Amino acid sequence: MKRKRILQKLANCISYDIKEGIVRFIPLYALTGVFVLAFGWDARMHLAENVPAPSVLDLAVYMFQGMDEYVYVKGGPPFDIPISFLTLSFCFALFACYYAHREWKLRGTVYIPRYEIKMYFWISKCIWCILQMIFLYFMIFFIVWGIAAINGNISLSLSREALGCFKGLPMTENSSDYAVYIFGLGLFTAIVLNQLQLTVQMAFNPVIGYIMVIAIITSSAYFYRFYMPGNYYMLLRTALFRDDGITLLQASAVLSILWILLVLAGGIIVRRKDVL
Repeated sequence: MKRKRILQKLANCISYDIKEGIVRFIPLYALTGVFVLAFGWDARMHLAENVPAPSVLDLAVYMFQGMDEYVYVKGGPPFDIPISFLTLSFCFALFACYYAHREWKLRGTVYIPRYEIKMYFWISKCIWCILQMIFLYFMIFFIVWGIAAINGNISLSLSREALGCFKGLPMTENSSDYAVYIFGLGLFTAIVLNQLQLTVQMAFNPVIGYIMVIAIITSSAYFYRFYMPGNYYMLLRTALFRDDGITLLQASAVLSILWILLVLAGGIIVRRKDVL
């Protein structure tokens, strides 16, 4: 009976967070959707010369290819971060920027009557953090699917004609590998980076959390390191395009360890916070 009550209470908390932390964020999802549509259409235009009807995966790979490792050479090309990488990754970070901190600040009207126990609050927020990114990636997929559907090609396979259109030479033609890296690893990366924000904002404030994530994303563009999560957003840094690229196993291990540590640290921080 006690377990049923706990699960019911937690379900109510999650339901509330979905309403307040996802449904009320529809304008932000819409803004991000506009950027995804713009970059997806740009990918379609760049692929059009060699691929008249690009598939869903053709567009997604082009959008999320990112940039190759930057190596400074005197007199060489300048350090130039793709605007699509910066814009989308910065938008992803906005979703966890303030909501949890606001809920905690409204202790008298929200926290005490709604959550009652600190761990209900924290567990619910961690689940909310996962759900919002799942919803976001579903939205991204359907927008890209819609762009591909305009030309009548809703295939989830990578076209052979598209292989020569990317900034690097693909190491494999297996379409499922690209789908896993884009929609699987990309989603996992977004969840962990937003969990980082969630933990930091409970310890300090939302501004510090957002700045930390932006710093990680920006520095990852400059430094090619397997333990820097921002690299996982860029396919050109992975084993799909490099012999020594970041593998799915390496990235998953780093993200799993980081997520567990962040959830545990956040739980300790919340447990020690004064409710009154």
